[in-house]
Amino acid sequence: MQLFENLTGTSYINQEDLYIRNVPTNLIPKKGQIVSSVDEGIEMYRNYGKAIGFGIRLGTTSYGDFSLRQKHVRCNRYGQSRKKSIDTLRSKRLKKQERKSYSKVTRCMAMIGFDRNHATNTLIVYAFEEAHNHPLTKFNEESMYSPNHRLSIFDHELIVKASTINIGATKAHKIRASLKGGYDNLTATKNDFKKFWRDYTNIVGPNDAQCVVNQCNMIFVPFTTINNHEKTINKKPTMILTYMDPTLTSSISKVLQGCTHGLWMWHIMSKMPSKKRINQLVCNMNIEPSEFEDKWDMMLNEFHLKDNKWLDDIETNGFLHILEILMCGLMKTTSRSESSNSFFNVFSSPTNLLVNFMFNFDTALSKQRHEQKRLDIASRDTSPQLLFALDPLKIEKHASLVYTREAFLKVQKQIKRHFISNSIFVNGYQECIIVYKEIKSGKRPEFKVSFNAQDQTIECECVHFRFFGILCSHAFRVLINYDIFKIPDKYILDRWRKNIVDIDASSFYEKCIDSVIHDKEKLQELVNSLQELSVNCGNDVASKSSSNPIKEVVGNIIGVQISNDMKIKVPSGIKTKESGKRNQIKSVAEKAIAKYLKPKHICNGCKQLVNHDQRNYPINPSKVLQPFKKQ
Repeated sequence: MQLFENLTGTSYINQEDLYIRNVPTNLIPKKGQIVSSVDEGIEMYRNYGKAIGFGIRLGTTSYGDFSLRQKHVRCNRYGQSRKKSIDTLRSKRLKKQERKSYSKVTRCMAMIGFDRNHATNTLIVYAFEEAHNHPLTKFNEESMYSPNHRLSIFDHELIVKASTINIGATKAHKIRASLKGGYDNLTATKNDFKKFWRDYTNIVGPNDAQCVVNQCNMIFVPFTTINNHEKTINKKPTMILTYMDPTLTSSISKVLQGCTHGLWMWHIMSKMPSKKRINQLVCNMNIEPSEFEDKWDMMLNEFHLKDNKWLDDIETNGFLHILEILMCGLMKTTSRSESSNSFFNVFSSPTNLLVNFMFNFDTALSKQRHEQKRLDIASRDTSPQLLFALDPLKIEKHASLVYTREAFLKVQKQIKRHFISNSIFVNGYQECIIVYKEIKSGKRPEFKVSFNAQDQTIECECVHFRFFGILCSHAFRVLINYDIFKIPDKYILDRWRKNIVDIDASSFYEKCIDSVIHDKEKLQELVNSLQELSVNCGNDVASKSSSNPIKEVVGNIIGVQISNDMKIKVPSGIKTKESGKRNQIKSVAEKAIAKYLKPKHICNGCKQLVNHDQRNYPINPSKVLQPFKKQ
């Protein structure tokens, strides 16, 4: 008899190569032992298997009189591998490649059998085989075997939350291993993580749209705007710019009442081969609506385009006069939308479910709030560099105290530009003409500024404040000439002020850890308190949560009860803008690029590293096909 020591007892192999391990007697099932239900009996044998070092599998179940009569639970290495037939006469060329696999089954007869006692409606252990015909798991290798694999509720949440920042199950498993101090401390493998994500998508997938509606109680669409640091955020729009689509035009007028609708300038201008004249007309901030309409008609008459329907529709719906909308100059549609798309692409992917997109969206908003908080702190706790450090302009000093960092840099630029302009006062002190010299072109444009000293109202022909929400250099020239040391409050928009948003998002648990991390005694007291709290809450919480059905686990994570009653289904077959690229006809250049990127191999006909093979050899097909002709 061969003996060897282990951590908890002595295991031995007898003369028949049967493996038995010594464990405490209270863990070993006994014949005649009574259990109340099948689940209790299975759990008892599973715990015994964990202590011994083997996994279990459900065996046969027999019924009598429409009720369970006997139940068998066996070692997971019970059974035998399937026999494979090999055709030795089959050609290697036509032989199907088979997958190489290894079998774990060894016809192990270790098992336990339960018999129902109809008098007491309980189960009695009537058969128990203890010996195994295979080596048992070592205690330092328990986590490597599937019977001991178990995903905790923290693993479930990590997988789902990691997906909100576009991290899959495989990387989530690596993160979990790093947090737990190594792979040996994990109770689940990479495949277990992937299987849970598969079950999650299978459960949420059919109920996707229903879960979103149940969770949010509304159907929504995100809109892009900017905060007081000129960073992209989301907010209900006062004006929306889209590409040319009649359905969008009608939908916006019905759904977004009070919202001004316009068209993207980039989409319009990209369809015009010659842009010089129209650029001078359209991209002009200082033009009034009446002047624009007159020059537009003159341009159409000059180029004989009066009857062009597309240009007529553009004039009617596209070239909207937006001068009355405050800060309309900040609506840089292409850069803003691309910035927003790039930001959300980090947290999401095209294959996400709707529910998972909601989690991704919440994570992205949390990132924006965190960035907002960081910028607020930077604007509050730091002082910008002024133009004249020793003797700064008082109006510039005031701007540095009220504006955020990004907004102040723009204001400072306008204050700096006022030095290269001259002022000519007309009509007393009510009006002033600012002559500004452009260094690059050498031109000297003039802008008329009207100022009322009583209510400190100032207006400039350049309409810079109306476009960007900050005063222009011409206005600062007049204010400095009047010895006004503070920017009037009416011209300091809340959009650019400091400290308009105060968000405090912190973890109480992390605060506790951070406060005692350098004091070992207090840290140990905190650990002991948490352990005591865990005992008071109950030791069976983890086992109960792990035994919950997968639907209940997924429902708890996403905060929605998963039901089989689906009133709202996921729409299928919807084509978005610029969809269907796969069906587009490829150009010659695209075909050449695709052919160039295609991997090459050696042709048996020309013996070169090319894209073709011997069957489609392009030089002399008759000679190439000759060896393949039937004799």
